[in-house]
Amino acid sequence: MNIRSSLMTAFAAILISQTAQAATLIPIPLYPNSVVTRVIGINNNNVITGGYVLPGNSESGFFGTIDGTYTPFDFPGSHEDVEGRSVNNSNAIVASVSTSGVITAFERFADGTEKSIKVSDYPVDYSFAGGINSKGTFVVESFTDGVKYSCYGKNARCKSDLLIFGNSYSNPRGINDHGTVVGFNGAQGWVIYNGVSAWVNYPGAKYTYLGAVNNKNIATGVWTEQDNITSHPFLYDIKSAEFQDFKLPGLHNTFVVGINDAGLVLVNSDEGPFVYCTKKKTCPKQGIEVPDGKITKAQLTHSLGSHAIGPDESGKTEVRSQ
Repeated sequence: MNIRSSLMTAFAAILISQTAQAATLIPIPLYPNSVVTRVIGINNNNVITGGYVLPGNSESGFFGTIDGTYTPFDFPGSHEDVEGRSVNNSNAIVASVSTSGVITAFERFADGTEKSIKVSDYPVDYSFAGGINSKGTFVVESFTDGVKYSCYGKNARCKSDLLIFGNSYSNPRGINDHGTVVGFNGAQGWVIYNGVSAWVNYPGAKYTYLGAVNNKNIATGVWTEQDNITSHPFLYDIKSAEFQDFKLPGLHNTFVVGINDAGLVLVNSDEGPFVYCTKKKTCPKQGIEVPDGKITKAQLTHSLGSHAIGPDESGKTEVRSQ
């Protein structure tokens, strides 16, 4: 019996006496022959994207279904790490590639063509892809000649500034079809929702990170204890400003990112990748039932400045002030 089969047996033994069982945990098959498989983004068709590492090789990107039917991809001319970060409902992907130690973002279109994301008319020292929504709008961060910059983009090109609290470098990580954006800056998470930006901090946390958001305005994230080592995954309801902790017995060093509208959340752990279904009725297959975590009210600090809401089709950006 392999470690993942043993783990699922252990889950069943641990949870057999549980009465509050509302979520379901499903193992995701590893990429064939890989030593590491990471799952990062998921769309509403349950197509996932991420990265895998074969023995003696660097990371390559992949996309496919949660039952293990995968298609690999790399970036032309690169022999280093590639990782898919987000996939929309048309299977367009934003990803990151490391070339000679420099990380840059690119877009893989639905037809399989790939193109570097152009942040400006000047070469960038660093760029990192966040999320992409069903309209093809993505968010990305970059760094050039000491200048930090984040933007909204489309068709592999930045279209307008993304500002949070007047800061143009805001580590955006997710965007939904309504224009809600989540991310982090320093030790704090943040959200732009209905034209209002706010810091989001898990009570008592040393560090709060928001990683993705679905069209129901439910975000995923992680908070760390004061030792800045022990971490805990959570869901964050932006409308009610409430956290819901995960209960994942048997998994270690868990990290969550992608979430779709059915409430399927991608979980990475030392034991491998999993899907966490928040609702049993929307779960695509059977797994191990796990109890819901506790609900905690968020600590919010609202913006006093202006920020960009997002680009329209012309590339212009609406800006509102609080």
